[in-house]
This record gives sequence, C-alpha cells and structure tokens, in this order.
Amino acid sequence: MRGAGPFPLTASPETFAIRLECKPDFDRSLEHSEAWWDGQIIDRTPSGRDVKTPDKTRVTPLDRWLDVEYNVAAFETSIAGELFLGNTFPMSFPNVGPEVCTALFGCKLDFGEETSWSRPVAASCREILNVQPDFKNVYRHTLCD
Repeated sequence: MRGAGPFPLTASPETFAIRLECKPDFDRSLEHSEAWWDGQIIDRTPSGRDVKTPDKTRVTPLDRWLDVEYNVAAFETSIAGELFLGNTFPMSFPNVGPEVCTALFGCKLDFGEETSWSRPVAASCREILNVQPDFKNVYRHTLCD
C-alpha cells in the first residue's frame, strides 16, 4: 500500500519525481522511506536530517520563528554544498512549536531559541468547548505561507 505514512502520496511513482541538485538519487531514497511507512525494509532503513541555522542577528526569537522568508533562506544556505549520502536527504520542518493548536483557540505563544509554549487562556478545557478556532491568526498564517 503506497503512501501509508503520515503524508500519503497521491501521485504514482512514475509521476512523483523530484529532482534535487544535491540529491540525484532522491527517488530511491523516497522508495526507502515509503517502504518504511508501509512496514517494510527494502535493503536498509531510511534516514534524514533536519537542519536549521539560527540567525543570531535577529532581535528576538519571535522574529526568527515567524519570518518565513528568513527560514527558507536559512534552510537553502544550510544545505548548500552538503553531501547527502545513503538515504539522507534535505528536510525542513517549518513549524511554530508543539502547542500551535492552542493558538487557534486564543492562546498566545511565547518563543524561545528551540521551542515555543502557550500561555493558557482558560482554567479548564470545558471553557473552550464553544470557542471557534481562529484560522486567520498569525501562527497559522506563518505555517501556510
């Protein structure tokens, strides 16, 4: 069953082709990854790496977390000239932290160098049962850009 992983592919292997200058055998690495999520191993387990180079010239961690253009440029810079051997391939994991869902319901996020956390807006989960999520907030907008 192709695409049983967390992000199933809708394209067939023949139409789903990505060419990466830094990883010419990406299609083969993708096959290993898909096999892994299907509970199989072709000839070795997949691996990858997530690289993010923080820019210490930014004024606050918030600036680093929410500046989409900076994060794309930092990722591109971090993989320039790198070798991706075996099944490794460049990966970026854009996010605003583990509690982004709470922000949809009114929590503000505080940002540190490595993670973010929310400031509660309710004493109990029952207080937010009738609150509609705000899909136009800055955090979701950052993820969708």
